[in-house]
Amino acid sequence: MAIIGVSLGHDSSAALTSENGEVISAVGEERISRIKSHAGIPLLSIEALLKNSDSEVTEVIFGTHRIMTIEEAKTLIVQGENNPSNPKGLFLQAYPGFARRNVTYFDPHELIKSKMVKEFPELNKANFVWINHHDSHLGCALGNVHNDESALLVSLDGQGDGESAAIASYLNGSINVISRAPQLDSLGNLYTAVTERYNFQRNKHEGKITGLAAYGSFSAAVEVLSHFVAVKNGVVRIKNAKNLRETITGAALRKIGFESNIGRNLDQIVSIAESQTCNYPDLAFAVQEILEKSVLEIINYWTLKTQLKKISLAGGVFANVKLNQRISEHVNVDSIKVFPNMGDGGVSLGSIWSHLRMKNSLSPRPLYESMYLGPETEDSDSQTVLDLDPNEFEVAHFEDFGELTREIAGLIYKNKTVAIHDGLMEFGPRALGNRSLLVDPRSKENIAIVNRKLRRTEFMPFAPVVPLEFFYDYFDISGTQELQPFFYMTCTCDVKKTIADKIPGVVHIDGTARPQIVTSESNNRIYTIIKEFHKLSGIAVLVNTSLNIHEEPINYRLVDSIHALKSGAMDFLNYNNYLIYKK
Repeated sequence: MAIIGVSLGHDSSAALTSENGEVISAVGEERISRIKSHAGIPLLSIEALLKNSDSEVTEVIFGTHRIMTIEEAKTLIVQGENNPSNPKGLFLQAYPGFARRNVTYFDPHELIKSKMVKEFPELNKANFVWINHHDSHLGCALGNVHNDESALLVSLDGQGDGESAAIASYLNGSINVISRAPQLDSLGNLYTAVTERYNFQRNKHEGKITGLAAYGSFSAAVEVLSHFVAVKNGVVRIKNAKNLRETITGAALRKIGFESNIGRNLDQIVSIAESQTCNYPDLAFAVQEILEKSVLEIINYWTLKTQLKKISLAGGVFANVKLNQRISEHVNVDSIKVFPNMGDGGVSLGSIWSHLRMKNSLSPRPLYESMYLGPETEDSDSQTVLDLDPNEFEVAHFEDFGELTREIAGLIYKNKTVAIHDGLMEFGPRALGNRSLLVDPRSKENIAIVNRKLRRTEFMPFAPVVPLEFFYDYFDISGTQELQPFFYMTCTCDVKKTIADKIPGVVHIDGTARPQIVTSESNNRIYTIIKEFHKLSGIAVLVNTSLNIHEEPINYRLVDSIHALKSGAMDFLNYNNYLIYKK
């Protein structure tokens, strides 16, 4: 017996677990649909999970995103139809005439269930369950620590089901939610408002703001945002318009000449802050500064109140790796763990774990051991190799794994970019070696070339990947610090000053990096390639960035990576024991 979890928001996804929550497989819809940040019911993902499983599905657990209404449900189910008014994955209102055909349904949950059962008749006998958005994020945080005796679980994001945050204590297997914050007081939405002020896309380019902030400096914009944002009793409060009355009152006062900040929305607050800056990155610096200050105040309050010093984090705000570093360094924090798929994509798993926790049915064993969770694509990928045009591609086959890894390391040493497409695809926003581009970190010129190939902005840093036994040689963290975030690229740390000039390709302007640790057990292919590169260069670090064309999702099938090879995104592509390159 098995359970399917479904995330319905942006970055929709599906997950398959055992009846007690141990992960079998999980995938984001965007990886299969090829639509970045795909929103809607993840029909393709569910299909892939069911295709790769013989288990009977007894429950379907939905992690919700918005307060569900019948109109919301219709917007979700219309995504599965091929209609020019409703491109898939964009979460647009139902096209004219669609709503009339579905007037027989008054319960939004029943409407979505009917769509699911129509698409997948084998789910007809399953029990359908709906879990609150932030309870699902707390479920993700629980997934990190469910065998520990105690921890503080923290969820922060833009918004979900009318909330922007939830905090819970976890003691001896029991969860107690001790704080919730409304979506009108959302640090995530404030950060997104700054993202949009830079003309970047919401829920997609917030990471660019984090990278850009390191180039900025203190300005009056920090003071402006400080005026509007405060933390009281462990809960953030933003002095923005909370209702229509405040909006109208503030607008009327300003119209008659009063300089009133009453009734400002987030966009207006960000515009006031922006008006106090002269340099391009300073607004990014300001919102990053306010985010870090506010979240640290929240963490400080609840760690003192609960005396819980192990922290487990989930929710889109904790995609901010610099923030996570600041939390890990806080005096009241012993350790942090960050759920690897911290955003709404992870809700498909968190909803299952939250549901099973309420039933006291979670497995006593670890709920996940890695994020290499994508459904199998071996058969179609092997056929893709056979179908390659010999007039366009060279395909070298290596019988010996050692010979292959030495060849790859040698190519990287010669400044070639090598893509790795091997094994199960990663679940979550980070490429962790199975869908990665590997580059020599010793030269900034290499990085400039790769940035041009991938059409990346220069203020977005590349991440290093390093074997565990070399980690402390390169990165400056306490020997007692929890390493879980560094296996999944969810936290930055300082690069040792004595080594930084030897690996400039992975050191950000502020002297930090976002490393990934590998071992022979976690990813033997990447581990062995780095060891071979170390023999050639004396450096035990490589650049690891995601295998995809700019603004496309990370690649799922080999045919997606062949397309990237054709486009010039890399020089060589390694799949299984093959090394593929253009003639």
